[in-house]
Amino acid sequence: MAKKISRLQKALGKKPAGGDKKDSSSAKKKKPAAKKVAPAAVARQVVGDTPPEHKSSSAQKALREVTDEELEKILVDHREWIISKSKEGKRAELGKCNLREKYLQGALL
Repeated sequence: MAKKISRLQKALGKKPAGGDKKDSSSAKKKKPAAKKVAPAAVARQVVGDTPPEHKSSSAQKALREVTDEELEKILVDHREWIISKSKEGKRAELGKCNLREKYLQGALL
C-alpha cells in the first residue's frame, strides 16, 4: 500500500512521505490529522459573506384544484379549439392547476 502511495506521489510530482528510505519507524509515525474544511466555508470565513437566501422557497404558491368534470370540459373545449384552428372552443390553461393523478391519456394538448 505504501509503495502505491509513493508511486502516486511521484507521478504527481510530490515527494513521498519519509523519502526513499525504507525505514519502518518513519512509516509508523503518524502526523496529526489536519482539520478538513469545505472550500465554500473557507471562502465565507475569508470574505465574511453569507450565501443569499431564496425568498420564493419558503412560500410555495398553491395550485388550483380541478375536479374531473371541470377537466373534462376544459379538454373538450381545447380539442375543439385545436381542430377548428382557434376559431371555436377555448385554449386550455392548465399551467397553475394540480393535475396529479388525473387521467390525461389521449388528450390533445
